[in-house]
Amino acid sequence: MDTYTITREFERMGARLKVNTVRHRRREQPVNTLQLDIATDRKGEYFDLQVPLGGFADLHVTDNVPRLRHLLITAGRRATGGNRQKFLCGHDERHWFIAGIPDNSKATRVLDAIEALKPEEVVVAQSRAGLKRKQRLARKNAAFIRQGEWFFIPCPKFHFPHESVLRREPLSRGNGSKPHIVDEVFRRHGEQVFVSSIAPTGFTIKQYNEWLARNPKSPIGWQAMMRNAEVYARGCVRHADHATIKLPFWHRVVMNTENQSTAMSHVVFLD
Repeated sequence: MDTYTITREFERMGARLKVNTVRHRRREQPVNTLQLDIATDRKGEYFDLQVPLGGFADLHVTDNVPRLRHLLITAGRRATGGNRQKFLCGHDERHWFIAGIPDNSKATRVLDAIEALKPEEVVVAQSRAGLKRKQRLARKNAAFIRQGEWFFIPCPKFHFPHESVLRREPLSRGNGSKPHIVDEVFRRHGEQVFVSSIAPTGFTIKQYNEWLARNPKSPIGWQAMMRNAEVYARGCVRHADHATIKLPFWHRVVMNTENQSTAMSHVVFLD
């Protein structure tokens, strides 16, 4: 790995990169793999790349678009302890971010990586709207509104029973990240799960009952939620790291495709 070259690429993007070599890793991380994070010091945010002593020869920046403040990193099998993986690093609204690109993506450029992060519903919506590439890069266009990892697709003709609408509901990808709070939410279909600090992605009803049987006196609070449900949102959507967006009518809510990337296991901070 050419540390100097990679550091210069981050500088071209307008960001700082610190590379640290470590002898010992966290228990949940293989000792021979990298770890990418966003940290903060007195100068502000920076990208923190931790690699084993000796570094990697198969870690490099494959594309850099300074005008978008985005770059794409490719890490080979040695760097990740498995398959070849890609990370999109960039700036979104107020903060720097890191996103793992889906494993099946062949993206070698930043613009292709951005498209790879869009779920099928968004790809179909922007195709129907006839968006040009520049329009597809916008956070708001005729096909969707985006806030962080969430896309909101207009459904102006949809109407739902007033009594079934939930208010001040969180949207969370379930890994401990700060939720996006929505004024009004309607969910249908999906699987009921129970969520808590020990099960951030949720227990099924069977798993929940088995856990309660083993821990009848546990003080942990649980919240009933729907996993993989169709979600629709209306009203304001708020998040501390993003500008508030306003949805005057119902929008279908879908998350980006980061969950299809094993590269996420090498990223500490995502948003």
